[in-house]
Amino acid sequence: MLRINIPLIMALLAISTGCNPQATPGDERSADGAAAFDINKAAASPTATAKNLRKLYLDGNYADLAQLIIPDRRIDTLELLRAIDEVVKADADLRITAETKYLVPIPSEWGFSALADAAGLFSRRLTIINERQSGDEAIVVAQQGGSVPLVRARFELRGRNWLYVPEPAPPNIANRVFGLAAAIREVAEMVEQGADYEQYTRAVGLRILPQLRPIVVPQVPEDSVAAIDEVP
Repeated sequence: MLRINIPLIMALLAISTGCNPQATPGDERSADGAAAFDINKAAASPTATAKNLRKLYLDGNYADLAQLIIPDRRIDTLELLRAIDEVVKADADLRITAETKYLVPIPSEWGFSALADAAGLFSRRLTIINERQSGDEAIVVAQQGGSVPLVRARFELRGRNWLYVPEPAPPNIANRVFGLAAAIREVAEMVEQGADYEQYTRAVGLRILPQLRPIVVPQVPEDSVAAIDEVP
């Protein structure tokens, strides 16, 4: 089976990249006993915003997470985060299903588990190193997992709050990543329905890997392709 090139995938999913301390919950409590979200505390500094972005993402709290991102980047950023999360979950489910079916360990290099530690500020393992402020702008420097180079996430002071400024998302990238998650789940379903090991490995090559091309290969406008084809 082919080894999946995670670094190449993450190069294009850099909208999540910015850049383990837990954020301290506020004293106020909502009616159900959960900590009430206070953006003034959550975004009091660039580092506080970075820590809370990660905590809210790991908690699956996208509603509060959105408030810590500049408005014009919120929708695209959240959709891509949801898509990456779906890929990681689908990959974990496929691994469990395949190992249960075939009674052999599935090498991690065959899947996408590395994405969990390659999502910038939203990585499961993240160490914030420092922050550098210059007027109403700031950079938070962090290390995701044990990888280098270090992540540098940009923040802007909006009113009293420091908000995250992700890079613009590549066009339609979230839908393409969701397509990858769907392909992984299709293969898991094949395994559950009785596909043998050879069929499983073949399905990875024929169904999952083709979904990587629209993600890792830059999308070229059709009119540009047409113009190139007309050159003698």
